[in-house]
Amino acid sequence: MVESHWAATQVVAELDRLSRSLVDFAGLINRARAERWNVVALELGIDLSTPASEFLASVMASAAQWERRIIGQRIREGLAAKKTASIRLGRPITLPADVRHRIRSEANSGSSLFCIARGLNADEAPRDATPAAVQLRRSSTGHRVSAAISDGSSDLQFSSSRSRC
Repeated sequence: MVESHWAATQVVAELDRLSRSLVDFAGLINRARAERWNVVALELGIDLSTPASEFLASVMASAAQWERRIIGQRIREGLAAKKTASIRLGRPITLPADVRHRIRSEANSGSSLFCIARGLNADEAPRDATPAAVQLRRSSTGHRVSAAISDGSSDLQFSSSRSRC
C-alpha cells in the first residue's frame, strides 16, 4: 500500500512481525526513507521518522534476528538429541506389521511393486498406509516406480518396472 502511494505510513503491531532479519529491516527502513513513507510499530510506540526511534527499532530488529537464530539452534539441538536417543519422530506407522512383512518378503523375492500392490488389493489388505509408511516415486517417463517402505527400524528400497503378475 505505501509503495503504491495509497498510504504514507505502514503500521505494524509488533516490530518482529515486520522483519526478523536485520538486513531486511535495514533495507525496509532505507526504502521507506527514499520513497518518503513511514513505519510505526504499535507495540513499542515508535515512529521511525525520528532518529531515536530508528535506533530503538534497529536494536529491536537485532534482538529479533538473534531470537530467530536461537530458536533454530534449539530446534536443531533437540532433534539431534532425539536422534541420539533413537526416538522416532513424525507420524506413527499405521501399516500393520504383517502387511509390512508381506511387502518386504515379496520385494526380496523379486516381485515388482505393481504385483505387490495388485496382490494386496486382491486380498483386501488394510488401506491405512500413510505417506510416512509407504512412499512411491515415479520417474519422469512413468515406467519405473520405486518405493521405500519404513517400519521404523529399517528401510526397504527397490525399483521395479510395471509387469504382469
